[in-house]
Amino acid sequence: MLQAYCKSTTLLSAAAHIPVSSMHVYIHYLEDNGYPARTIQTYTNAVIHFSQWLYKQSRCCTKATIDDKASFVDTHLPDCYCPSLLVRSKKTCAAALTHWLRLVVQPNAVPPTLSKNDELVMAFDTYLKEVAGLASATRLIRRSDVYGFLAWLDNDQSTTLGSINVTHLTAFICVRASQVALVTTARTACSVNAFLRFLTAQGYYNFNAALRVPRPKLLHTLLDNKSMSNDELHRLLSSIDRSNLGGKRDYAITRCLSDLGIRTGEVASLTIDNIDWRNKTIEINLAKTRRHHKLPIPDTLMEALIDYLINGRPDTDTRQLFVYHRAPSGKPIKPSTVRGVVRRAFLSAGFSSAQSQVHRLRHTMATRLLANNTPIKTIADMLGHQSINTTIRYTYVDQVALALVAMPWPQGGQI
Repeated sequence: MLQAYCKSTTLLSAAAHIPVSSMHVYIHYLEDNGYPARTIQTYTNAVIHFSQWLYKQSRCCTKATIDDKASFVDTHLPDCYCPSLLVRSKKTCAAALTHWLRLVVQPNAVPPTLSKNDELVMAFDTYLKEVAGLASATRLIRRSDVYGFLAWLDNDQSTTLGSINVTHLTAFICVRASQVALVTTARTACSVNAFLRFLTAQGYYNFNAALRVPRPKLLHTLLDNKSMSNDELHRLLSSIDRSNLGGKRDYAITRCLSDLGIRTGEVASLTIDNIDWRNKTIEINLAKTRRHHKLPIPDTLMEALIDYLINGRPDTDTRQLFVYHRAPSGKPIKPSTVRGVVRRAFLSAGFSSAQSQVHRLRHTMATRLLANNTPIKTIADMLGHQSINTTIRYTYVDQVALALVAMPWPQGGQI
């Protein structure tokens, strides 16, 4: 199989010590995911270069580590004196070796021995995913906070997890408050309280229901991201080149964010089956709460979706609405791809980095609804907020409404 992408006898000789089965797994993956032959040839060349580098150190490329990849890319390539046939591009080698480590090396790795804390946190993460329905990013934060709490307990020889009380929890949160901002302290308290509830519910410990970490009270703050004016939004959308297939997809993605106010993960998870074309509605799978709700599709978004599906979407069997146009062609996109699409559009439209937050589109949609006298409860439902207090923050931007309720300053009053 390697001979199909490597015609040079010099390269074939250099690849002789790479296990044939490993190279077959690697090439099969690239072929199955629609990578062009030229890219497969370049990636296999990069793997051969990497394996040669390790071979000179009396090591096998199937036993490589992430640190080996970093050393090869950052240290070896800039001063490489290997045969000129071998690929030297740092970006290309990094991409090729990312696939190699994931496909060939990691499946053969021996799973690490888990500590008791690791087992508890893994079980907690499963609970957060399958029962609480939290998104992966939120679960990552929860795990990090709980690991910090368990590390603090391990350093305190006077108590154990099963014997903690309110005094211990108060001491922990006071230490945490001296290290991080108030909002992070409140988040940590929320994470640890969820962890304590999990331990009780699953029978690990029998904690009293009143055992909780004191949580500092937070005041609502103004949103950091300012909404976009109509002219700014028009400039952003106009910067996307819809004359090519990728541009049609990018325009439809940006329209989903600006017209529906949904999150990047929710855009990536949209399927063709979510759209009711007759009634012009779309069902959104809320990323944070694992709930579903329907939203009306504005005409601007409907036109963009139809144009993309008819004239821009590659032939694919997947039901995901938005797919890759380059390798892996036809596969569903990820939330990171959605963020990349919008950031490129901001850059093309001439916005500064400080003005290029993807969340501005969600904020803009909410602000426009508020300006059109939409009830705050309706806005909360459209944004998928479980607490209306989260949505109330958007009322700060309604300067006209605020001016109507402002009272004149008393004449002669003193501060």
